[in-house]
Amino acid sequence: MVGSLQMSPAQQMLCSAITGHPILFRTFQSLQSGATDVVEVLSGTKARNEIGLDELLIIGHAKLFKVQDRARIERNLRANSEAAVRAASRAAFAAEDDQSAITNLITLNGVGVAVASAVLAWCLPDRWPVIDRHAWRTLTMFGVLRSRSDRAPFRVADYTEYCDAVRPIASQVDRSPQAIDTWLYSFARCGLSPADAIPATTP
Repeated sequence: MVGSLQMSPAQQMLCSAITGHPILFRTFQSLQSGATDVVEVLSGTKARNEIGLDELLIIGHAKLFKVQDRARIERNLRANSEAAVRAASRAAFAAEDDQSAITNLITLNGVGVAVASAVLAWCLPDRWPVIDRHAWRTLTMFGVLRSRSDRAPFRVADYTEYCDAVRPIASQVDRSPQAIDTWLYSFARCGLSPADAIPATTP
């Protein structure tokens, strides 16, 4: 399912930053307390192989908490039947690659790549990260990923690229992919730069 875990120099540098600043894992809890609560509930179910409509609604609202039109989110997600949500999530969780996993979920009404990634990561955090513009920006600052517009919606190809970038880092620092995305999110949200995270070397 996963891509190569070979580390690039940029990823190695980011690993050093993560190891040196573990407080950013806890910072996420204050920035996104709602998401933290959802992860604890959803990931606590052993051998999870699907979710239902009620759980999709919880995830959608937590992921899109900044969207003002909450009624539209609710309406779009509720257009899915219970059977459709269970079938799509079951296929996604059983998928052997990231593209298949995310593609199964975005067949649901109101579910784009970002929400689909939250379904994957918040239910199975040891397998997947959540994609987010802040986390992507951190990876760009460290030279791990290319730059992209914050306004552009994420594509399936973006998510597979993101997973391939995050997983080697998670393996290196012995954290889950979902935990790494919380660190990346917090780093950007706190307005930090690589210069803040990597100590200057003395000549």
